[in-house]
Amino acid sequence: LVYQVYENGTGAAIAESVAQEYSSVLAMTFAEEIFPPECYERYVNGYIYSLTDRETGFVLDCLVDFLATIQVRAKVVVPIVFGEKLWGLLITHQCSGPRAWKKAEIQLLQSLGNQVAIAIQQSLLYQRLSQELVERTKAEQQLLSLAQLQQGILDGANYIIISIDVQVVILTFNRMAEELLGYRAEEVINQCTPLLFHDPEEIQARASRLSEELNRPIDPKSIDVFTLAALHQNAYESEWTYIAKNGDRFPVHLSVTALRDENHNPIGFVGIASDLRQQKQLETERQTLDFVVKNSTEFIVITDLDQKII
Repeated sequence: LVYQVYENGTGAAIAESVAQEYSSVLAMTFAEEIFPPECYERYVNGYIYSLTDRETGFVLDCLVDFLATIQVRAKVVVPIVFGEKLWGLLITHQCSGPRAWKKAEIQLLQSLGNQVAIAIQQSLLYQRLSQELVERTKAEQQLLSLAQLQQGILDGANYIIISIDVQVVILTFNRMAEELLGYRAEEVINQCTPLLFHDPEEIQARASRLSEELNRPIDPKSIDVFTLAALHQNAYESEWTYIAKNGDRFPVHLSVTALRDENHNPIGFVGIASDLRQQKQLETERQTLDFVVKNSTEFIVITDLDQKII
């Protein structure tokens, strides 16, 4: 039978092969006194115990009674050891009567014990790897669900949302960015920088201005005008001109925020831009109306929907 030793000193037979006329010990849990701590130390060091006859051999009284209960007259006990830890015991019982164990038999059982140790160790390793695989798969599914949720939030926003890494390469490009700029996400993610849709002359002008503010040279052909300002101010907001794939130009209000890790080191940047075309158009119409009102020679009254003068 194979007997597993638990950490609390108790143990149980977890596998056995026994003749029908003798008692089974499978599923029985044995008290700590059946396997005292001093026995543990001996077996860890490779000790092999053989008993010819429980009636004449040196056996503790409590063990004699126990062996009689399970109908055992002779036995051999071989340790199952992993490294420096005793996992359990490989035990052979002679139930029909006494038995003088031969050296070859003991050596065979010792060899079987070593093979059982290897088999159990491989089984435990397989179980651990299987559990790790299950946990990893579960974690990947959770990350995928989170990524899908995040992408859904990004795509549902009415703003252009673009994130970049510290190498300023685009990492995310939401649906509104695709619609307004005309590029597909797969065209730009991990391939392009935001310089793709910015006005070079505008960047050069801003770089010159930022150089004066920070008292350091700024490359007018780089994305530093955004990243350095965001790092310096934590969040940077300004009006810019975006150029779509088809050449259309439109104004945006751009907010750039630095993303940092737990040690406050920058790991990337996220830019959120709102299309200002409608706002600019309304402002132009308001200015036109204001000009007409102020310069008209006619009497003009403007009311709201409730006919109240505004």
